[in-house]
Amino acid sequence: MQEYVASTGPLRGFEHLYDGRLDRLPDIGGFQVLELTIKGEGNYLTEYKRQGRLEWVFIHGFFDAVAIGKPVIYGLRDVEKAVAAKLAQRLEKAQEMPFAAMKYFTCDDDLVLSEITHFRDQLQWVNDLYPPRDGHAFFYLSRGFAAAESYWKSAAHGSQQAKADPFLRDFFWQTVDSPVLLLIDERGTIDIAFSPKFKDEEKIKRCVAESALKADMKVTYAPSLFG
Repeated sequence: MQEYVASTGPLRGFEHLYDGRLDRLPDIGGFQVLELTIKGEGNYLTEYKRQGRLEWVFIHGFFDAVAIGKPVIYGLRDVEKAVAAKLAQRLEKAQEMPFAAMKYFTCDDDLVLSEITHFRDQLQWVNDLYPPRDGHAFFYLSRGFAAAESYWKSAAHGSQQAKADPFLRDFFWQTVDSPVLLLIDERGTIDIAFSPKFKDEEKIKRCVAESALKADMKVTYAPSLFG
């Protein structure tokens, strides 16, 4: 069993996530975030305590409940371990899922996108290249792969001229079109952002609780810290 501490509040209250440049779209700061942090995160043992297999089970259960058959974009930004490049090679060879590969930011990190329409069948193509040790994995409800590919190619191009890493801004900008996003960093912290349109934070919490149970994850809620 993996133990997590959950925190909730508006996106703008999570300083490590919120990019002030998002203020140009004020509604984004009001998106609710549910953050799951591995208990004891912050010490040198965190990486060894992380269990990627459980994360996959959690993600599968969560989007099965939330997406209800809608396609989900999966993205992997890999800083230096060449995992994203391996994923791109595998997807190109398999020809089973739409995908796109690009370079991101001035350090030319690999960023790969794919579209998952059937979690049970398609996660086999990516699960052994997870979790990222240096970078981020992300998922969000899709308006279609073509729109996601166009957006991220434009973002990747813009990142080449950026002075500061714009990844979190570019990721959370997707809240304009996607009501639910999930981000996982190299520490195993899971951040779920969802639109105020849901109007039912308890529903998201139920989906999290049910998915955590399937994944053998114990989640303890901390008092709401923000807003």
